[in-house]
Amino acid sequence: MKNNYIISQLILIKSGLTVYKFSLILLCSVVLCCFCGCKESPPLANFDISSTTIQKGESVNFNNLSSHNPEQWQWTFEGGTPSSSNKAHPSGIVYSNPGTYEVTLTVSNSGGSNVRVENIVVLDDSIIVKLEKNVQELLDDGVAIDDILQTYPVDSLYGKKYAGGLFFYYANGEGYVAKELDEPILYEWGCKTESVSYYSCNSAQLGGNGSSSFSRPSCFLGGSAVGVCDDLIYNGYTDWTLPTAPTLIYMYQNLHLNGHGSFKNEYYWSSCQTAFNTAKAVNFDDGSIEDLAQKYSDLWVRAIRKI
Repeated sequence: MKNNYIISQLILIKSGLTVYKFSLILLCSVVLCCFCGCKESPPLANFDISSTTIQKGESVNFNNLSSHNPEQWQWTFEGGTPSSSNKAHPSGIVYSNPGTYEVTLTVSNSGGSNVRVENIVVLDDSIIVKLEKNVQELLDDGVAIDDILQTYPVDSLYGKKYAGGLFFYYANGEGYVAKELDEPILYEWGCKTESVSYYSCNSAQLGGNGSSSFSRPSCFLGGSAVGVCDDLIYNGYTDWTLPTAPTLIYMYQNLHLNGHGSFKNEYYWSSCQTAFNTAKAVNFDDGSIEDLAQKYSDLWVRAIRKI
């Protein structure tokens, strides 16, 4: 801080015509801030952490990044051991039990104090420090889906990239992803003059009929919605299949209506046969089901796989 000077002249006449001048100099410095109105700025609390994902039993280290010259640091680690610290950079904080816990840093100096709070989510198999961590990053890190759902709602999964496709359904440990894009051309359903009872679906059947345990009839050869999905190899996975009508409804609701997947506002084939010459299709313009779509119709196709 620069020194400021106040100069005042005093004139004293001692005798005759002799004039004596005196200058009074007041020095305003750091020592005299109380007279001059200056004040230290309060600090701004900030910190980061050594690792955003650690295995159970490993330690967490915190790095103080607070600005404006803090003089004191008070950390509180809810659920951690130790539970508090007054060091600038505490280390070796361990979390033993699953749950969501707060980390609080309060910094102070003569100008005041400031507080920063962040959450730590402790999972059964790992500790995730939730600073800027989002669901896609957690999936990419290999965190178990059920562990993610301890903190985030299930619809936060939808539209995220996972296991070769786009997440669109998860309940009771059962989940499905859809291929990220439609097949490049439209297809007939297949077997347009034959009844294939294996592809008869009930009103709530999820997933796809697939061909892993079923010898696909030759009438599906030569290019069909069923055949192109069963034979698909995409993002390293070979177990793709044509979805049932109820599964397509979940794709419509959880992907298309939320702007995921680049679907068309047109009909998509399901794997559900309704007669020897008809099958179910779902209209992605309004989510309605057409029970009697002619098998020879050329419609859009989107494959799915179970995770």
